[in-house]
Amino acid sequence: MNEHQQQLVEYLKQWVTLRRQMHNGHDWAYLCMEDFLIREGRWYKPQPLPEVYHFGKIKQCFNNSYALACEMTPDVRYVEGIAASIIPVHHAWLTDRQGNVIDVTLREPASAYIGIEVPIAKAHAALAREMTVLDDWRSHQHIFHKPFRQYYRNLYGSEIDR
Repeated sequence: MNEHQQQLVEYLKQWVTLRRQMHNGHDWAYLCMEDFLIREGRWYKPQPLPEVYHFGKIKQCFNNSYALACEMTPDVRYVEGIAASIIPVHHAWLTDRQGNVIDVTLREPASAYIGIEVPIAKAHAALAREMTVLDDWRSHQHIFHKPFRQYYRNLYGSEIDR
């Protein structure tokens, strides 16, 4: 793990500690998004935006990434997670088959990206409710309710490829 990734993990751990103090008694598999990403997230490789892509609208990462993923699937996959930019933010980007970040929103790549790949249909369903997969509190099938491997199997029909 590099220095930027270590700093991001420390930030996520601080949020988990705070959320644990405010715990509402639910019996979900994960306390919060930060807990989920520490335990299940994958690191993605930051890079400048490749010339074949164009930037989308600022502050529209979920819509920008979703729209491009719909056009380019299966060459790219939609990812949600946390990007460590000026400050760590809930963010969406794309990834290629090698795990490289294709961030069509941030003008400068973040120093670290941790997240999960999300099937386009699942992203579509969350965005249609004006939510995101990692922050879909309106859904009764929220990603934090059960262990991710079981949830992932239901989404993809297979085990996680790590």
